[in-house]
Amino acid sequence: MTDPHDAARDLRLACALAHTVPGATLSLTDTSGGSLTVAFGCLDSALDPCQLRWAIVNRDRCGVPRFGDDLLDIRLHGGLVDLGAGLYARRGPAGDERWFATLLDHAACTAVIGRCAADPHDATSATLRPDPDLGVTVVQIAAVHPAGAPRIDEVAFRVLAGCLVDELLLAATCEPGP
Repeated sequence: MTDPHDAARDLRLACALAHTVPGATLSLTDTSGGSLTVAFGCLDSALDPCQLRWAIVNRDRCGVPRFGDDLLDIRLHGGLVDLGAGLYARRGPAGDERWFATLLDHAACTAVIGRCAADPHDATSATLRPDPDLGVTVVQIAAVHPAGAPRIDEVAFRVLAGCLVDELLLAATCEPGP
């Protein structure tokens, strides 16, 4: 991660997931080789997700406006399996779950789900957990019926792709011209 803007965005997304997904652990590595573990109730963690979230939200006020800019690697684990493109799998108490975070707000994310997650068997459901302070919405796609388990990846990737497209379109309309 060489672009500080990308590092800050990726840190916000990862922090929101670590703060929301039960049992998630976040590992951060900076360019000097230092590492930081962020987790709830983990003996080797330096911070819990609430503390990291507070530091990100208040980084200008805390006197560390460049906090996170020198991150080299951001990894989520602790029961999460990285499926690629920012989508994570987890086996929850009620069954299979897929999780991702998006920069879209709740309303925009709801619209994407309406377009992309049509499940004629109602075998999957989507739950949104917005974090307006981080500017992120965490999305959970769950199999609510055994028929949904084989389709959960397809549905989750379709919703994630729709969110990414809308993020790009939003960024294109917000970027200053040449």
